[in-house]
Amino acid sequence: MQNDQASTAIAANPADGRRPSLIPHPSSLLSLTGLGLYVFAVVALSSAGRIDVIDGQTRYQVARSIVEHGDSVVRDADTWFAVFPGRNGDRYSNYRFPHTFVAVAAILAADASGPVQEIRRQFFFALSGALLCGAIAVLYACWFRRAGHSRLASLTWAAGGVFCTPIWYYGTTAYDEVLGTLVVLAAIYAAHFVYQGRRQKAEGRSASAFCLLPS
Repeated sequence: MQNDQASTAIAANPADGRRPSLIPHPSSLLSLTGLGLYVFAVVALSSAGRIDVIDGQTRYQVARSIVEHGDSVVRDADTWFAVFPGRNGDRYSNYRFPHTFVAVAAILAADASGPVQEIRRQFFFALSGALLCGAIAVLYACWFRRAGHSRLASLTWAAGGVFCTPIWYYGTTAYDEVLGTLVVLAAIYAAHFVYQGRRQKAEGRSASAFCLLPS
């Protein structure tokens, strides 16, 4: 308990002047892994396990074309949402590419897990939201830990950041809001880390300059 409190104090306000690390301490990796797997499992078991919205179907079909043909042509005649005619009479989507790349990763993971099957590919894609929710929980935990909270409090608040917000709902569907949430949170977390490092460096320079002043 004393070690946990001491590490919390050091994480919140390093006394030795070192810049805090953006990467969690190895002793916390096991807790973060457990948190991520727990959130992923709960959200995955709460989901439909299939593509349940039309925009998700569009992203999946574009990703499928990227994996199988190396292009972004929408070849499924039943996919119509955000799909428009393009060059050479082919059909394309104007959907955002970062979300499509998540579907590409899901298809590649599905193909690596066994024989290529359409139902397995769609199942893996349907679980991508749950995986992103797990990543959001881990990011929250790292953030709360750096803010000075204990390990238990950080894990608890991080889980609440998913299960007590609409993130849980969006993670159970093929909506793309979860990826946007993760990217925005990661950007703010990184900016906060950089700001803290620069502030500590500025405080160190000010202290050095103060020491050089004539008495």
